[in-house]
Amino acid sequence: MVGYIIEARSYAGLELHLVRSRLNIINHLRQHLTKDELTLGQKIHLRRVDIKQFLTFQYVFGAIGVILIILTLVALIPAVQDLESFGDYEYRFATSYGPVCNPDDWLVGGENTWPAQILEPSGGANEAGLQFGDIIIRINDVEINNVYDLDVWPDLLPDVKPGDYVDVVVLRDMPSLSQSQLLMFNVKTTGEEDAYGINPRIGVFTVIYEVGTGVSPCYLQFIQNQDDEFASDNLAKAIDDLYLVGIVGIGFGILLVLIMIMIRPHISKLSKDLDEWEKQFIDEDYVVTFSTKKPQGKTNGEKIFSLAQDVFPELRTGGKDGKTSRKWGGVVKNSNDYKFDVFEKFGDYDVFVSKHFGDKPVTKEMLQEACDEVEKCTDDKKVKEKIGGTLYIKRLVFVVKSFDFGLESDSGKQIPWEDLETEEMDKLVGEMMDSIDYDVDVDLMLETENGYSILYLKS
Repeated sequence: MVGYIIEARSYAGLELHLVRSRLNIINHLRQHLTKDELTLGQKIHLRRVDIKQFLTFQYVFGAIGVILIILTLVALIPAVQDLESFGDYEYRFATSYGPVCNPDDWLVGGENTWPAQILEPSGGANEAGLQFGDIIIRINDVEINNVYDLDVWPDLLPDVKPGDYVDVVVLRDMPSLSQSQLLMFNVKTTGEEDAYGINPRIGVFTVIYEVGTGVSPCYLQFIQNQDDEFASDNLAKAIDDLYLVGIVGIGFGILLVLIMIMIRPHISKLSKDLDEWEKQFIDEDYVVTFSTKKPQGKTNGEKIFSLAQDVFPELRTGGKDGKTSRKWGGVVKNSNDYKFDVFEKFGDYDVFVSKHFGDKPVTKEMLQEACDEVEKCTDDKKVKEKIGGTLYIKRLVFVVKSFDFGLESDSGKQIPWEDLETEEMDKLVGEMMDSIDYDVDVDLMLETENGYSILYLKS
């Protein structure tokens, strides 16, 4: 809260005049407005709350974006998981649904590095029970580590002749057991002629003979694990569609968040401008009206309320239809029997409050007491019965006729406040108002023969 003094005064006639430079003094004084006329400042004042509420939609954009992202992820992840439950992609040897293979084993090389995995059994191997995908790891006592070993094993077993039987040990993938198993078969060899003569063979073909050196036979395949008739192509398309939906949903969410981030500086600036325009409205309409217009009415409450109606359009009408010409509602007392000259509600819960201290010289203790009492009114049963509903003190105005600053001369005689120099008077008024412990905007006015002069604004 920042308070400032409205300078300067002519104490000889006890009249205080507004001399604020930004108003260009007399040229900016307005004529009395009729109830149907509104200045631009008053229009902004009336619509300020609605405009600022509308500006908060930037956070709605951001919230919608975040919610859209979250909802998309919440819907997308289980859907993808459910679709993926139909099967999974695995690396399988040579053709679809072959045994599981490790693609790293087939990255480079050829017969000197690739395992001796059977692509097609024939002859004695087929008769003995060897299968597609079996990896040959031993023939009799010869270790078979790769395709080359499988090709040269007859040279390592010279006693074996075509037609003889050999023991072949293979590593077979067992999907039902979720593991591989070593199996041994007794295979009858056959004769195969090459440039060096006729050599025994067990009758198997490996990938070297089919795909050639350097071409990996380990392919990524979709393996269905449910009985549903759901083709892998359909699953892939469904997953792609879901990912597309996810990308679009998350994309729009991110876009909304980015829009919020981009427009936030502009909205913040506009919000600050609205606050500044509201302050100018208070300076120009509020200060000018109260400081230049003769109050009308018989009681203090009527006088203050009539001027407040000129400044705050919200106080001009009332009734259920919001169109009935409004009149002063009378003095309001709280449960402590503390009196307020004006206690008028406008809008849903905002309240304009004024306290006139009469002829009694005012001290800072009296001002603090008034603040404490008005603060109690927001929960005071007696006040609520008369005013009704939730109450929020929007503006509090104190009107005084004289002060008691507690100043004494060297001789011990009290110094009248009227005898103070302007600079000293401003300082004492500022210190008095700044000492008040209250969060609502509090203004101080001096009543003179010609009306009111605003001494201090706290806003």
